[in-house]
Amino acid sequence: MTLTLTVLVVGFGLSRVEYQTFDIEKGIFNTLPIRLCILATVCITQAWMMWRFINFQLRRWREFRAEQASRRKITGVMATRGRVIRREPGHHENGLIKSENGASPRARKTKSP
Repeated sequence: MTLTLTVLVVGFGLSRVEYQTFDIEKGIFNTLPIRLCILATVCITQAWMMWRFINFQLRRWREFRAEQASRRKITGVMATRGRVIRREPGHHENGLIKSENGASPRARKTKSP
C-alpha cells in the first residue's frame, strides 16, 4: 500500500505540477531525477522491510518445528517404554486387596445382637 501510494503521488501526481524546476529559495525540488531517487528509496526500504519480515517468519517456523520434533521424540520414548506398575503382595482389583481363600488383611467387625 505504501509503495502504491508513493508511485501514485510522486510518479504521477508531481509530474503534472506546473513548476518542475529545482529552486532552493522557493523549496521546489520537483525534478525527474529527484522524483526517481525518492521512488527508489521507498522501493529499497520496502524491499528491506519485507526481507526482514520473511526471515523473521522463517526463523520462527524453524524454531517451532524443532520444538515440535523434540516433543514428539519425548512422547515417543515415553510410549515405547510403557508404564511401570507397582503392586503390593496380594491380588488387587479396583484398588482393593482381594482376599484369597477367606483370608482378609482386616479384622472383621462383629455384629451386634
